[in-house]
Amino acid sequence: MTKVACILPSRIGDIVFSFPAIKSIKKSLKSAHITFFVDKRYKDLVDLNPNIDLVISYDFKLLKNPLNLFKAYKFFRNFNFNIAFDMQGYLKSSLVMLFIKAKYKFGTSPSPKEPAFLFSKFPYKYKEFENVHRVDRHLFSLEKIFKDYLKIPFKKEVDFSYAFTQNEIEKIFSKLKFFFEKDKTYFLLFLGGGWISRRWGYKNYFYLSRKLQEKYGFIPVLVGGAPSGSPEEDEYINFIKLATKENLKFLNLYNQISLKEYIYLCKFSKDFNIKFFIGNDAGATHIAWSAGVYSFEILGPTSPEVVRPYINGEAIYKKVSCSPCRNRNCKLLLCMKNIKVKDVLNKIERFLNA
Repeated sequence: MTKVACILPSRIGDIVFSFPAIKSIKKSLKSAHITFFVDKRYKDLVDLNPNIDLVISYDFKLLKNPLNLFKAYKFFRNFNFNIAFDMQGYLKSSLVMLFIKAKYKFGTSPSPKEPAFLFSKFPYKYKEFENVHRVDRHLFSLEKIFKDYLKIPFKKEVDFSYAFTQNEIEKIFSKLKFFFEKDKTYFLLFLGGGWISRRWGYKNYFYLSRKLQEKYGFIPVLVGGAPSGSPEEDEYINFIKLATKENLKFLNLYNQISLKEYIYLCKFSKDFNIKFFIGNDAGATHIAWSAGVYSFEILGPTSPEVVRPYINGEAIYKKVSCSPCRNRNCKLLLCMKNIKVKDVLNKIERFLNA
């Protein structure tokens, strides 16, 4: 047995982007036993990956206090591996790499500012990956690591799998089925996101939803909240107020379902007559397309080359002189304002006609 550690503490999207790499490691190392280290908030997401043998969750927020570093050292020092992969390249993941024992330590997704390169061998520099999709960053790195350092043939396999037990399927379906009507057609709508500059705005989402409802009868399903990666309640509150005032039919699942239930909803979307997903660059969006829902990802400050739907979807993006800037607190928001409701509607209608 080859004991493999994969360290990726946080961010739903980053975790999703790593899944093809996990599958490829499993395929390339037939004897691999993969342990995945993740923040406790995202354990449910990692638990659903059938290619991971063991999930170790930890409260990584504790590391913000330097007084907790020795406790963390004692916890992680108990683990011993043949190979360890830092799959995030940030301070938290590099500390885990420093603390654990492993014969080989590699990094698969370099960061421009973090000190991870001090504790792991990264085969590529960030500049070489600046415009490469985050899924491919892992895969390209692994290919070089296996070829040049491990001397093992690398077998790439793109796979985004979410495996539910029969008990979970029955339990979650029994909860979700009461929200949906069998004779209605729905689409998932995500309004939030971690950065202010990533938001398209509740009014745009409302007018788009109204056009889709008037023409096709589609009902928007609001998803998000802490379980699926969105802490911005104001966008949802304002959308709900406007939709109620204008008599738009909608289904509100914002903060009503868990992360695992949201993944189930995406994976089994056809059971609920859900046609597609609309949202910005955020964890909920990456779960949607990776779980099988055709997704329209509205992008502004982040590059479509890096974070677009890797499968089952497309990016909606209008480049301006300063984009992609990755400015979290941009006040101008030209890149998002340039995307009009008709642009998104046209993309959706082309998908429906196809």
